[in-house]
Amino acid sequence: MLEFLLSLLMCFQMLFMNVGYGWPWCSPTAEPEIVSSAAALPAENAGPLQATVEYAAAAQNAPQTFYTDADRGTYIAKNRTMRLEQQLGVFSGKTASLKTADGAAYFTDTFDVFYTLDGKTRRTSAFSLTKGRINTIRLGVYYNEVRVRDLDFGAGDAFFADKGYHVYADKLHQEYVLLAKQTGKAPEAFGVEIKIPKASVADYKYEPDEYALFDIKASGVVGILMPYDGSGGSLTLTEDAWNFLLTQTTTAGAGQSMNKYDGTGGCVLNELRLGSRIYTDESHDFTAALTAAAQERAPLAGITVQAGNSGARFMGYDPIRGTYNIAMNGSDFNRAYQNPSERLEAPVTVTAADGRDIMFRAYESNGALEAAVLFDANGDVAPIPVEVCKNFHGDGGEPYYNPGAEKDYAYGDAFFPLRLSAGETARFTIAHLYQNWGAQPLKQLSSIEFHVSYYHLSTGVTESNCIAPYHVYNRDGWILPDFRGRSGTMWSSQPQFNSVGRPILPTYSVFPGITRTAEYLGSRIDSVGLSHADITTYYRSDCGSYDFTLRHLEFPQTDENRTYYTLTLTFNRDMAFENFARDFSLFSFESRVDDFGKYAYTDTDGNTVIRAQDLSKSAAEIIPLGQDSPFFSYFDLQKAEGSPAEFGASFALIVKDGLITQNGSINTEPQFAFKNTYDLYDNRGALTLNLGRTAFFKGDTIKVNFILLPYGTGFEQTPDNAEAVRADSCLNPVTVTDALYENWLPMVLAENNQAAFTITGGSGRTAVVIKGLSSPAMPTVECDTGSGFQPVSITSAHGDDGYTPTYDPILGTYSIALTLDYAQGAAYRITQ
Repeated sequence: MLEFLLSLLMCFQMLFMNVGYGWPWCSPTAEPEIVSSAAALPAENAGPLQATVEYAAAAQNAPQTFYTDADRGTYIAKNRTMRLEQQLGVFSGKTASLKTADGAAYFTDTFDVFYTLDGKTRRTSAFSLTKGRINTIRLGVYYNEVRVRDLDFGAGDAFFADKGYHVYADKLHQEYVLLAKQTGKAPEAFGVEIKIPKASVADYKYEPDEYALFDIKASGVVGILMPYDGSGGSLTLTEDAWNFLLTQTTTAGAGQSMNKYDGTGGCVLNELRLGSRIYTDESHDFTAALTAAAQERAPLAGITVQAGNSGARFMGYDPIRGTYNIAMNGSDFNRAYQNPSERLEAPVTVTAADGRDIMFRAYESNGALEAAVLFDANGDVAPIPVEVCKNFHGDGGEPYYNPGAEKDYAYGDAFFPLRLSAGETARFTIAHLYQNWGAQPLKQLSSIEFHVSYYHLSTGVTESNCIAPYHVYNRDGWILPDFRGRSGTMWSSQPQFNSVGRPILPTYSVFPGITRTAEYLGSRIDSVGLSHADITTYYRSDCGSYDFTLRHLEFPQTDENRTYYTLTLTFNRDMAFENFARDFSLFSFESRVDDFGKYAYTDTDGNTVIRAQDLSKSAAEIIPLGQDSPFFSYFDLQKAEGSPAEFGASFALIVKDGLITQNGSINTEPQFAFKNTYDLYDNRGALTLNLGRTAFFKGDTIKVNFILLPYGTGFEQTPDNAEAVRADSCLNPVTVTDALYENWLPMVLAENNQAAFTITGGSGRTAVVIKGLSSPAMPTVECDTGSGFQPVSITSAHGDDGYTPTYDPILGTYSIALTLDYAQGAAYRITQ
């Protein structure tokens, strides 16, 4: 009877909507488990940096930053030890709450930003009626830099603030910046106030301008640890009848004036800035907190950086960001492309008087840094990924916070951790990479600072994709703002290719013209490079009805930019669709600036059909596709007047395979459909399922493996490139004998530190991952193409590169990734 009533309810909904929802309904609140909680094993045979190998493995993907829902009223910054919830709503006061990783509160609705003027006016961000905005400008495997922006102090106020959170796996630093809308008198003081109810506190310890620590009854120890160099200003603790009031303040000095935010005005002062470390643990014991406070006040002194070939120099400890800094000279795109084996190195020696976990930032003032690698004291590649973040000079991403060429400066940062025991000396070399890794172009995943968060991927210095996990503009579904081919024409100015269109994540239509998209919930980076880039992003639909992941995988291929995707979608509740093919898009593409005069697709007989698009009128059609790795493509570019020359290529989406579980049944050969629309402004093509009225139930899944392919110049008259990639990557994909896993990325399990396999299919270049090794040492590679096994050189002239080791803490073994150029049927033997 209940099932009948629920079905009746869904049918009633669909009288007015395209979609009916199951009832009763409670939107899911659980966040995806991105970081494994399984116990880790020791990293035996790791070499001289064993402790760091273990620490780095535990730290990877621990920082996660995301909005709680589609309204974007709250933003979460969390790691393994804590969770900060930043309010952004118009009437929220822009406060924040700090909790344990499991959600027990330390501080609630506080962290009030304020300034004082003329000795009497005190303004706080609670007066702001502007919705706060997040821009996480650095993001990666170890570290996210979150900026809370558009914070003002009420209508007509002269100042605005920039709040920063530096999020690591096991610590958090905070930063506050005050800027002026116009040149004028500077505030006497600027700072942040934390209000702690006395009733929540079991005990506290306070040393003026050094630290304030509180044992919170429900959660543990929390506090503020001040910088050693005065950059945190002053720290004072007062109280009223009900609360402790912890205030961190910096002052401008009497009679000071402040420049406008762009640095103009002729004043000495451009801004007011302060910061500190936020400490938490759940022990109810101050011992560890006092040790951390002492370490913040006494940075490591035993650090020596040799110049190497990069002119490297040690720049000391940055207590606001929480990193030990190394400055290095950099390269540029053209120089690196012409000198593919170039790498810039900084040899480092660190001696610790006490045991510490620290983070390094090795930076250059160029925006061309693509990747980085650590060599240990033995000269071996350490199985420790390095996070790279960068910015291009003067690209105008943040016109108020980084305006003009002077403040929007270029940089290339390499972040990596180091764990040291008391009295230990560690020696290593950090190397900045640009074009090649060993004998092959490198493939990398990094981040770029812009107006929204960008992951950046490239083959060498040639950009392939940028991923905007939070969408490009507000919540438009556009997730690949830079989507560049390799078979077009390289620019004359630098080794880059044109970008094309707007690739869009899964969406569905509730009513005609009303589309629901999805909110980002975090990322799992499985490889930052150097033989492949592998990232999975997590999403929840606006209505909470389904969750999905998008796995994005790339290899350093130079004939085409095959962007390999796996979509895995799981329904959180029952959903009935009046017309699934019409109303649900698994993945979409919009032409953006220009139009395409032709499109092609695989019909139900397996033939390629080419049609002309009449650009004089709107059109919409749903075209069933063939069963055997179908594709659709747009080409015959029609450049719009004023369209930038750097936009334009052809596009294809090529399905490899799919699997659907629906109401207890499994379909391994679902039929797909191509939705082709034109609205006089954009071509839009979407992949969907060839289903009409249908229902999916809680727990049902849709999984699709597909390739996104930007190709050519856009002026092609046939989809030959798309058909060639369909043949070499979907109809006859790369296959490795005895593969452990082969969904795009071949993996082979070694036995006694040796792996033997044969490669067939594919495009002739792929990454292969050898798992189950007992050490991260460089392997020997041999290949037999018919005349016996012959050595294969994987290194460059440096002789120590070309392989990428990683550590698996759950299995206690190592993996090594290699880029192989192979002949069909080639046999390989890889030995360590």
